[in-house]
Amino acid sequence: MVQAQGQMQTAHWFFGGNAGVDFSSGAPQIEPNGQVVALEGTASISDEDGNLLFYTNGRYVYTHEHTVMENGFGLRGDNSSTSSAVIVPKPDDCNIYYVFTIDVRDEEVPFFRPKRGMEYNIVDMSLNNGLGAVTQKNIEIPINGIQQGYERLAAITNADKTGYWIVTHFEGNFYSFSVTPDGVNLTPVVSPSPQIFGGSTYIGYLKPSHNGARLAMAGESENYWHNNGYLAVYDFDNLTGSVSNEILIYAPNSTNPACIHYYGIEFSPNNQLLYCSKMQRLYPGNDSDITMRHETIQYNLTQSPIAGSEYVLGETHVYGALQMGLDGKIYQNQGMDEDAYLAVITNPDVAYNPVTGAAPGFDNQGFYLGYFESGAGLGLPTFLNSYFRIAITVNSLSIHQEQSYCTGTPLDFDFCSQGGDIDSINWDFGDGTTATDFYPSHYYNEPGAYTIILTLIVEGEEYIRHFDITITGPPDVVDATLTVCKNEGEEHTFNLQDSTTGLNPQNGNYQFAFFQTLEDAEDNQNVLALQYSITQNSTVWVRVTDENGCYVIRTVSLVYDVPTVTVAAPDYDVCADTPVQLTANTNSADNIINWYNSETATAPVFTGNPFTTPNIGTDTTYWAEAVNTAGCTSVREPVTIEVLLPEQPVFNIQQQYCINGYAPALPSISANGFTGSWSPAAINTSATGQQTYVFTVQTADCSNGVQYTLQIEVIGLIVPEFALQQEYFFGGQPGTFPNTSLNGITGYWATTADGYVTYHTFYADEGQCAAGTFVVRVIDYPRYFSPNGDGINDYWSLININNYTAITIRQTYIFDRYGKLLHSLSGNERWDGTFKGKNLPSTDYWFKVNYLENISGGQPVEKTFSSHFSLIR
Repeated sequence: MVQAQGQMQTAHWFFGGNAGVDFSSGAPQIEPNGQVVALEGTASISDEDGNLLFYTNGRYVYTHEHTVMENGFGLRGDNSSTSSAVIVPKPDDCNIYYVFTIDVRDEEVPFFRPKRGMEYNIVDMSLNNGLGAVTQKNIEIPINGIQQGYERLAAITNADKTGYWIVTHFEGNFYSFSVTPDGVNLTPVVSPSPQIFGGSTYIGYLKPSHNGARLAMAGESENYWHNNGYLAVYDFDNLTGSVSNEILIYAPNSTNPACIHYYGIEFSPNNQLLYCSKMQRLYPGNDSDITMRHETIQYNLTQSPIAGSEYVLGETHVYGALQMGLDGKIYQNQGMDEDAYLAVITNPDVAYNPVTGAAPGFDNQGFYLGYFESGAGLGLPTFLNSYFRIAITVNSLSIHQEQSYCTGTPLDFDFCSQGGDIDSINWDFGDGTTATDFYPSHYYNEPGAYTIILTLIVEGEEYIRHFDITITGPPDVVDATLTVCKNEGEEHTFNLQDSTTGLNPQNGNYQFAFFQTLEDAEDNQNVLALQYSITQNSTVWVRVTDENGCYVIRTVSLVYDVPTVTVAAPDYDVCADTPVQLTANTNSADNIINWYNSETATAPVFTGNPFTTPNIGTDTTYWAEAVNTAGCTSVREPVTIEVLLPEQPVFNIQQQYCINGYAPALPSISANGFTGSWSPAAINTSATGQQTYVFTVQTADCSNGVQYTLQIEVIGLIVPEFALQQEYFFGGQPGTFPNTSLNGITGYWATTADGYVTYHTFYADEGQCAAGTFVVRVIDYPRYFSPNGDGINDYWSLININNYTAITIRQTYIFDRYGKLLHSLSGNERWDGTFKGKNLPSTDYWFKVNYLENISGGQPVEKTFSSHFSLIR
C-alpha cells in the first residue's frame, strides 16, 4: 500500500559536489553515489514508487546506475545557473520525459561560446533496458525571437491536469510555455512584472506554490554590495499560463538602503506561508570588508502587507536553495563548506504567532550531508509542482484550506487526478457512512471534527488521501470591496453597511459586525461604527453570523482608486491616408480605455485597447482615458499623429537627344536618394519626337509610389545651311565666315589648300544633331608660269577652273602691258609664252576671260574677269 503523503517522483536529490539525499523510505538518507557536480541548479525524477529514473545538472544526464545516459552529454544548461534544469513527464506517455535547461545570464556566458538561453531535450526511458537515452537535445525555445533568458525555471501542472506550464522570467516579463500531449508550444503566454525588470538581479529561484496558484521569485544581485535584491509573489493562472497581481515583499528604495538579497524560496505545504533565504550586508565598504548575515525567513501570505509578517527562523552559514521533502519538511542547502549540512524547517505549515509564540521548528544543522571536497554548493533540485496529483475540494474549497461548515449543510465532494486510470473509488466520511460515487454529496447531522479518507485504486495501485473537516456551519459569504474615486491622503467616510451586498451574494439571513483587526473579529469585540473614516487603503474584518450562530470572518477592502493611463507612444509620424494603432497602459487589467478626439469631448470615439484609428489625412490628436470598475476616470493622455507628406525625386537628366544617338542609362537612384524603377526602362533614340518616361519610387517611407515624369525629345540630324556659295572663282571669297549656320548650328571653320584650290570647311560643335560639314572652295587662276622646257609650269591656262561644272570658259585674251593682244585661248587651250613663234620676255602679262557661271543651278550668267600673271624664264 502506498500512503500518498508526497510525490515519490521527488524522492532522490542530487546536487553540489556529488551530494545526494534519498527520501524514498520516508526519512532522508544520504545518497552516496551521485555523480552530479553543480554549484547551483539540478533536477531529478523517480517513478511513482520512489525508484530513481535519472538526474541532471543541465549539462549531463545520469542514469539510475549513475552513469552518463546514452547521448546524455552536451546539454546547454550551466552548473552555475540557478535553475539549470527541470524534468517533466510528457503527458499521456509513460516513457518520454522532457528535460528543460536554461543557461547562465548572458553577461556570464564565456566569450568563446554564444548564449544558449532556454532549450529542451527529450529522454526515452524505454531504451537501453530502462536506462533511457536522450533522443533529441538542445531544441531551442526562443524568447522574443532569440536565445536569451535569466536563470529561472518553474514547472507547474496545468488546470485540467493534461499538461504543464514551464515558466521563466526575463527583462520585465514572465514567459509561460505550454507542454501538452502534442509537445512543447514555442509561443509563450507573456505576462509583465511591472516593478521588476531584472537587470543584474538575474540570480535567485522562481517557484510555484504546491497548488500551482502562486509564484514566488527571489532576486540576488551579481554584486553583493549593491542594494538591488528583491522578493515578490504573484498569482498564476494555470488555465491560461498568465502571471498577475505582483506583490513586492521586498524591493530596495531610498529609505531602505540595506544591501539585502534573496536566493532560495519554498512554499509551505498549505501554500499560505513563504520561506526564503536572505542575505544582508551589515557593514558597507569596499570589496575586501564585506560582512554578511544569512537568515532563513518566514512570510505569511495571508497577511497584508506580507512584508510585515517577516519572521526570522534563524541564521545559516550561506543562503542557499530551499526545497520541501517527502516528509513534509523543508530543507535548505548551506553546503559551501567541505563539511556540509542541510538546514531543516519542521512543521512548515505553522505560521509565527507573536501572541502565542507558535512558530515552525528550525535547525541549521538538521541533516548532515557529509564531507565534500568541493562542498555541496548552493542549489537543490528543481521539481514539477505536481506529478501524480489528487486535488480534493469540498464545496469548491480546497482541503488545504480551513474546512469548517454548519451541520446540515450539503457538502459536494470533488477531486481531480493525474497519473493513471481509476479502477475504483471509496469515500469514508468519518461518521460511519461511505460512498463509491466519484463525486458524492454528503451532510453531517452532528458538529465535530471528522477525518475523511479517500481511497483510490489506480491501475492496480492503492492511493490514500485523508483530511479533517470541522462541522460548525458558517454562512455562505465572500470577501467584498468598497471603492472611492479619490487619491490616498484624502479623508473619506465609508458606510460599511454598503458592503453587505457584496459580502452576501446569496442574500442569506445574516448579521454583520465590522472590526478593525482579525483578532477583534475572532473575539467579537470592539465593533466599529458603520460610518468609518480613513485616509488610505484599508481592510476591515466582518464577522457574519447566521441565525443558528454559525459564523465566518471575511474581509472588506476599502480602496482608494484613481486609475492612471499612459500611452505606449506620445506621438507618431505616419503617411497620409493610413490608420494608426494606438495602445495605452493602465494600472489595472479591469480598467477600460476610452479614446477621445479632443481633451474635453464627452463621447469617446472608441472604447477598447488597442485603438486602430480611421485613415489619417491631416495632423490629429487623440486622448486616452482609463475608467475603473467603480467609474473613476484618469487624467487624459494625448497622442499626437503627424502626417508626413511624400517627397518628390529629383533628377539631372539631359532632355534632348539626336536620332540614333547615344543616350545614357536612366538612373535607378534619384539625385536626392530615392530608389525606384523607370517605365520604359531605357531611352530610345531610334525615332524622332517627344517621349515620356515615368520613374516610380520604391521605398519604405511615405514617398513610396510617388512618380516623376521625364519628357525626352529625339530630334533628326540637321544639315548646316549658310548664305554662301560653295565655290568661288578667280580668288574671290566672302569677307567673313559666320560661326553659326542659318539653321542654328554652331561650329568653326578650317582652311586647307590644294594647288590652286583653297577649302574652307565648317565643322559643327559637339552635342548638336548636325549632319556632315559645309565646304566653300575658292578656285584661283595661275599667277605665273615658266616655259623653260623642264616640264613644270611650261604653259599658262585656265584648265583648272574650266574643269568645274559651275563655270564654262568661253574665250581668254592675253595682252602685253601696253594692251596689245598677244594670244586668244578657247576653253582649255594653253599659251606657251610666244608671240608669232618667238619667245616673249619675262614680265607681267594681262588677260581677260569671258565665261558663263551657274553656281545656283539656274540660268547661267555671263561674266568677265581681268587680271595679270607673270612669265618667268
